[in-house]
Amino acid sequence: MASPRSLRPLTRQILVLALAALALSLPAAAAVNRWTPLGPGGGEVRSLALDPDDPVTLLAAMGRAGLYVSPNGGESWVWSGTGMAGLSVGVVASDPDTPDTFYAAAGNDSTPDVVFRSVNGGASWQPVLEIEPAAGGVRAFAAAGGTVYAMAGQELYTSQDSGTTWHLVFAGGDLIDLAVDPQNPEKAYLATPIGLYRTTNAGAVWTPAAAGPQIVDLRSVAVAPSRPATLYAITGTTLYRSDDGGATWTAGTKLIAYAYDLAVDPRDPGTVYLYGYDVTVSRDGGATLQKIETGLPHGEFAATLPVWALVIRPDRPGTLYAGTYREGVYLSTTGGRRWRPAANAGLDARRFDWIQTNPAVPAQLDALSNGQLFRSLDRGATWSRLNAGASTRNEVRVDARTLLRGTAGGLVRSTDDGRTWTEVLDSSIPPPEDDFYAGRSVRWIKNDPADPRIVYARADDYFVHHHGPGIAYFVRSLDGGATWRALPAVFDVVEIEPGHPRTLYAAGPDHIYKSVNGGLTWKTLGALTHGTDLEVDPRAPSTIYAGTQANGVWRSPDGGVTWAPANAGLARLGRRHIVDLEISPGIRGLVYATPLEGGLFQSLFGGSADAPTN
Repeated sequence: MASPRSLRPLTRQILVLALAALALSLPAAAAVNRWTPLGPGGGEVRSLALDPDDPVTLLAAMGRAGLYVSPNGGESWVWSGTGMAGLSVGVVASDPDTPDTFYAAAGNDSTPDVVFRSVNGGASWQPVLEIEPAAGGVRAFAAAGGTVYAMAGQELYTSQDSGTTWHLVFAGGDLIDLAVDPQNPEKAYLATPIGLYRTTNAGAVWTPAAAGPQIVDLRSVAVAPSRPATLYAITGTTLYRSDDGGATWTAGTKLIAYAYDLAVDPRDPGTVYLYGYDVTVSRDGGATLQKIETGLPHGEFAATLPVWALVIRPDRPGTLYAGTYREGVYLSTTGGRRWRPAANAGLDARRFDWIQTNPAVPAQLDALSNGQLFRSLDRGATWSRLNAGASTRNEVRVDARTLLRGTAGGLVRSTDDGRTWTEVLDSSIPPPEDDFYAGRSVRWIKNDPADPRIVYARADDYFVHHHGPGIAYFVRSLDGGATWRALPAVFDVVEIEPGHPRTLYAAGPDHIYKSVNGGLTWKTLGALTHGTDLEVDPRAPSTIYAGTQANGVWRSPDGGVTWAPANAGLARLGRRHIVDLEISPGIRGLVYATPLEGGLFQSLFGGSADAPTN
């Protein structure tokens, strides 16, 4: 059997081939009948791990987007979640003494309750431990010398054979964090709300670590790799240090920013980093702290972009990688004094709400992520950030002066090109006779350039202190939004056939429907479960694309009568829930998809690659 180190050339070859495939799938050359990533890179980095034998190689746990590997310090990435597709990956870790062996925790939604192991550098993964969901899911790993600790919310498991067999060694209380002595992996520390516990026999027996009063309200504990007797711990207010393996502690400085985790310099036991909503550092053993956040993604999004992970290169302790909540991986080569975003090419994990084309500028793409608008003017080859107000998704133009906009408070109309707005829907559809009526939310609004005065919208009455969904209306206006009529059927997803504004397609819970009279009556078409979006090909109206809630993208060649999955390139990544689809106005058969799990994707359907019209 090959030794772990002998697998290194194979692992490197896998990554090189994967990156070559990524280069072939750049936005300028969409694959035929296969979904390929479109960028921009980024996303929720929930955990980071360094390859101990090649510390320029990073692994990133990206939640529902899966697991990614970078062979070059975050500059480029490939998806590496084979065996975990469709699961949410919350934690990843390495063993500094076992090259090519990694551990990851994955599960459904936010509960990573299965431990996976890779013995080939992350190329593939196999389950090795399943934890009861009631235990809270795996929140942390600690590993050294083939001994692995896996901490769930209320249970701790250990393995002394690199994850082949496991034993439950601690249960019956909330667990906060753990750390292992890298020079003696049978010695480990477990942080709980009531204090710190220590084992010297790989978890068989646990005793209070402190000789005196315990430190309570612990948030994190860390061991200094170069001097394992030195430990650091943080509470909600204070950084503590121990130089005798946790027996006694000295309170250091008060925290100057909220922190929930620690990372100790692998060579200097006096340097410790604290991270959370900011990154701070002590270079004098905890006596003082200073912020080191220059270049990190703060400012407008400071409250929603904390640093979730931080790792330090053991061969270059001045090189740090930070995993952020939304913005991918950041890099510092100055000991944290200055940061820059890694290129993050191929880290297709950023969650988007929608993607939108512009018929007037066929090469333009707009996509909204976490309130941030991204725009590309070259079909996704490059992207820039704009203010979210630069593009309004829920708005239609009727003529040169008339606009209609759906809002959380109703439907408003402007007849002076947006300078003033008037509520128009409630005057046509009176609110119900209910004292708790609080307004009307317009979830979507649509028209067609062939006759922009015909407008459709979905409106939902909502109530204060009223339990229930209220009343939903599918409404139509024939006069540019001046007056409205409620139609007999209500659907979450409705699409207009381009050029035929009275021909509509709708998605119900288990079928597709069609109306040829502007929504007055509907005909049942083919079966399709939980459609989330519909797009009718403007060049071939019998071709319809559908996004679904759990089964990816489907395609109908006969106007919605029969459907077949069109998930090549998406299925293996676990991208199953599609929130938005869009058809390119410039290239025949080019379709864009936005999965809930993260990233933007494109596919060229039909086998032809017509030249762009603009």
